[in-house]
Order: sequence, then C-alpha cells, then structure tokens
Amino acid sequence: MKGDPFRNRALKASIFLRPALKIFGLFALLIALIFGVRWLADVRESVRAKRTSGDMRALSMILRAENPTALDTHSLQRMLSTQGYPDYTRDAWGHPLQIERATSATPSFVLRSLGRDGRRGDCCRRWLVDKDWDGDAVLKDDSWLQLW
Repeated sequence: MKGDPFRNRALKASIFLRPALKIFGLFALLIALIFGVRWLADVRESVRAKRTSGDMRALSMILRAENPTALDTHSLQRMLSTQGYPDYTRDAWGHPLQIERATSATPSFVLRSLGRDGRRGDCCRRWLVDKDWDGDAVLKDDSWLQLW
C-alpha cells in the first residue's frame, strides 16, 4: 500500500518529534543533573558535620585523660602526635577547633567547631535548624550544648 495515508502521517510525525524528544531528553537530563549536584553538596556537608562531631568527641576524651596545661593548637598537635593520635585540632572544613578549659574540680573542656563559615555564632540551642552547617557545634565533656 504505497499510498497509505496513515503511514505517511506517522512518518512525518516521527520526523518532527525526534528533535522535540531530544530537546525534552536533554532538558530532563539537565534537571536531574542540577538536583544531583545539590544532593551531593548536602551529603558532603552532612559527612563533614558527622566527622567533625566524632573528632570533637575523641579529642574531648583525650583532653580529659591527658589534662594538658597548654591548649594552643601547636601544643595540642605535638601532644597528639607523640601519643600516636590523629590531628583532631581542625574540623572537617579546615577551621581550628576552639578549646577552653571549663571551671570545675575535675579536668573539663569546652570544644567549639565554627562550622562551614568559620565564624563564631550564637550558643547554645540543643539542636540547630536542619542543614545549618554555618552554626557552631559546642561540646562540653560528654554533653553537646549545641549540635547541627
């Protein structure tokens, strides 16, 4: 059937639909890529926050066990390296942790991570708003005063 009108219409329609489908496919791929990149950025920040909180807990236990006299970064790095511990003096964003000696009879320390932005923020709400990586995490001994 050489003169089949339905076949000719279908052929013409497919010729016009192919570029439209390609454009639609590229547009869908672009949207998926944008959402994927955003999701990966959120996951990366979440992993940094988890790593920092774990490092802060480990450093808090080490500080209470060792009870160092000097709390500056260089002295702590030297103490950690001589004891065979990793360097816990920086958070996962690369900012130095702020360490203060708390006033009590037993060795007690307050550790603060400045978060993603590296600036000191308000303290102390128990939990920060979800995904507020710019806020500070504050740990006193075994208790979180503020956490992401």
